[in-house]
Amino acid sequence: MNLTLDDPLWKKSTSTVGLVVTTDGSRVNVLSAEWTYFVAKAPISVAVVLHESNWTTDRISDLSEFSVTLCSDTQAHLADFCGSFSGRDIPKTSSDDLSLREPVVISTPWVGDGVMALECVVAQRVELPHYTMVIGLVEHVHGDREFKAPLVKHDAMYSLGKAVPRNQVTVGAANVGAALRVFAVCAPDASRESVYEVALLGDSGEVLAKQSIAPNEYGDLDCFMPVPSDGRGPVRRVAVSRIGYDTGFATPQSD
Repeated sequence: MNLTLDDPLWKKSTSTVGLVVTTDGSRVNVLSAEWTYFVAKAPISVAVVLHESNWTTDRISDLSEFSVTLCSDTQAHLADFCGSFSGRDIPKTSSDDLSLREPVVISTPWVGDGVMALECVVAQRVELPHYTMVIGLVEHVHGDREFKAPLVKHDAMYSLGKAVPRNQVTVGAANVGAALRVFAVCAPDASRESVYEVALLGDSGEVLAKQSIAPNEYGDLDCFMPVPSDGRGPVRRVAVSRIGYDTGFATPQSD
C-alpha cells in the first residue's frame, strides 16, 4: 500500500528526543521535544521543534536561553512523562526521576544522565504551521566520551542496535574532456593503506585501462583517468574495487 499525505509520515522515519528545560525565575519546566537536531557545526547549533499548544512554546518566546538534554536509551520513561503533562498544570520537576544539574554559562539548569546536555542561547525562532523551531547556539556541553546509546523515536522508542555493516564500494564517474573523473567511497573505517583498484570497461566488459590509486585524506577516491585512445572503443562502465569490499560500478555521464 502506498503512503499518502494523510499518513503520519514522521513515524516512518526516526528522530531523537530532547528534554528541553526553561525557567522564568519562578518555575523550572521540562518538555519532551521529539524533534531535536543539530543543525550547524560552526558555531555548533541545535534546533528543537515545539508545538504551539506547549507551555514551553509560550515561555521560550520571551526567554533568551534554554537547555536541552539528548536522551539516552535509559530515559524513555522521562520522555514519556515530560511529554504527557503540561507544566501549566503540574510541577514536573517534583519527580525524583528528574535529575537537574547546575549550569555553567547560562542560568537554566539541565537534565543529567543523557547522551549529552547543551546550554544554549536563543539564536533564532522559525515560525511554522502550528509549530515553532527554536535554534539555540550551544555555549557549553555536559557529557563524557563514554558511549551512551541515544533514544531513537520510530513510532515507538528504540535504542540503537549494532552498527550497520558497509561492505560495498559506491562509485560515480563523469566525462571531463579527454579524461574520466572517478569518485568512490566505502566504509570510513577501511584501512588507509588499502588502495582502490580502478578499471575502465568497454562494450563487452573488457578492461581498457586499470590503475591502483591511494585514497585521499578522507579515505575516499577522487581521481582523473585518461580515456584510452588505442581504438578499442569507448569506456562504457567503470569498476572500482578495494580489498574486503564488494566491487562498485558506474556508467560515465557528462559532467
